[in-house]
Amino acid sequence: MMTVSEMSTTDAVQQIILQQPRTSVRRVASRAGLRRMTTHRIMRHNLHTFPCKIQTRQPPSLNAIDARYDFANAMLQLVDKGDIDVGNKWFSDEAYFNLDGFVNKHKWRIWETENPHVVVLSFLYSPKVMVWAAISSKGIIGPFFREQTINATKYLGIRDESVAIIMVWLDDPWNASWFMQDGARPHRTPAVFDFLSEHFSGRVIALDYDKHTGSGMACPPYSPDLKPCDFFLWGYLKDLVYRQTPQTIAELKQDISTACETIPSDMFGRLSGQFCLRLHHVVSANDGYFESIVV
Repeated sequence: MMTVSEMSTTDAVQQIILQQPRTSVRRVASRAGLRRMTTHRIMRHNLHTFPCKIQTRQPPSLNAIDARYDFANAMLQLVDKGDIDVGNKWFSDEAYFNLDGFVNKHKWRIWETENPHVVVLSFLYSPKVMVWAAISSKGIIGPFFREQTINATKYLGIRDESVAIIMVWLDDPWNASWFMQDGARPHRTPAVFDFLSEHFSGRVIALDYDKHTGSGMACPPYSPDLKPCDFFLWGYLKDLVYRQTPQTIAELKQDISTACETIPSDMFGRLSGQFCLRLHHVVSANDGYFESIVV
């Protein structure tokens, strides 16, 4: 139980924080006439405040916000009418995995009585590999690896391989399957769009696809929060892969493949609900972005 003096000191610190919430502990201590350690203890233990990191983000254009809102509305209507089975939608993407990659440097801590001075080498030009995969509630297709910059020809090669796998894996795979890809330049060539039309009969969600074919849907730009590969898959895989500290590209590829094989099936099963939930959040937020209300 705090004494009257402690309560008075706590109130003083609280008033300073309310007036200047972005100030530092040192400045709060100076204004309150307290030691820095005392001020820090009051802020953490008495007031239960924590230093929250301010994030920066480039503001999206009005057109991008409108595109996200229109896409979310249209998709939810199609789902409600039963025209789209979200569980039968394939979300695809590619990402780079660096050999000296890390998950989160803020978690790099070693609790010791003395500093062990551990150093992890980080190369200026770390070897890396490009990984492509597609996921749905049914599971994952991939990973497919490319060590050079992806172009339209290489992307078509990946698509050929993935289509062959789907045809073997699923019964009558093209009857109701939808395919979604992002707006990277190699994905938006006539050859790629024609390939997708041939295999998915217009059931494609891709930037500029509707302009080329007159069917399908345009994938909204600047929307990683609506793409399961971005908001789930890549972070999940990197968390597993970089715990193994691979030393060569071959080991990196093997660790990525192993991580893909060990994803629990129930995680895939939750993708449909998570995707629809995020669509609802886009509509509810009305400004296009909703990080503050997604847990």
